This record gives sequence, C-alpha cells and structure tokens, in this order.
Amino acid sequence: MSWNRLLARLILIATILIAIGAIRMATTFRVFAATSDEAATHIGAGSAARREHMEKLTVSLMGPADYVALGFLPVEPASPWTESHGWVAVSDHSYQLSGAEGGWRWLPETYERVGKSIRLYRIP
Repeated sequence: MSWNRLLARLILIATILIAIGAIRMATTFRVFAATSDEAATHIGAGSAARREHMEKLTVSLMGPADYVALGFLPVEPASPWTESHGWVAVSDHSYQLSGAEGGWRWLPETYERVGKSIRLYRIP
C-alpha cells in the first residue's frame, strides 16, 4: 500500500470521527435545550396548581422534576391507557408518543395550555 493511499484512508477515518462527534454534540445540545424548556414549563404548571388550589394532580410529564418544590401536592402518575379524574397534566411530548399508539383517547378535547408544552385538563 502506498503512502498516498494510507494517508487518504487516515484522512477519511478522521473525517468520519469528526462528523460523528459533531452529530453527538448537536444531539446533546438538543436534549439539554429540551430539558431546560421542559423545566420552565413544569414551573408554569406548578403555578397553575397553586392558582387553582388543586388537592391532587395526576401527571405525565417528560423529564425529572421535584414536583413538591414546584407546588404540586400530592402528585400521582397518569397513564395514557387508564382514565383519571380531577386535574390531569400531560406534556405534549407524552401526548404525542402515547397518542400515536392509541393512548390518551379518554382525554377531553378542551384543555388549558400551561407554559409551552403542558396540557392541563379538568376531568369530573
């Protein structure tokens, strides 16, 4: 193998590794950006919980959050397959993921938008 071919292969491998690194960095940035947007939205939902004097909230929100610190008391997990009553908060992301599989059909059409990405339902 000539030096030129070896050099060309090394350059190709380096280019591929740089491209993979750039893709991973872009993906990581999107994940962190989505997480910070979601955290701000959780805070908006906490404000709604305090404003409405909610006694209980059922949630399906993406990402980790300290719901007690955000004003939710008490909090129960929501299931896209099991109907809940009272106040139900569902993130758009959860709604779209589970909705594509037939979930959340029990939710009413009307809801209050809380923050950028949370749907807040009042179900009798």
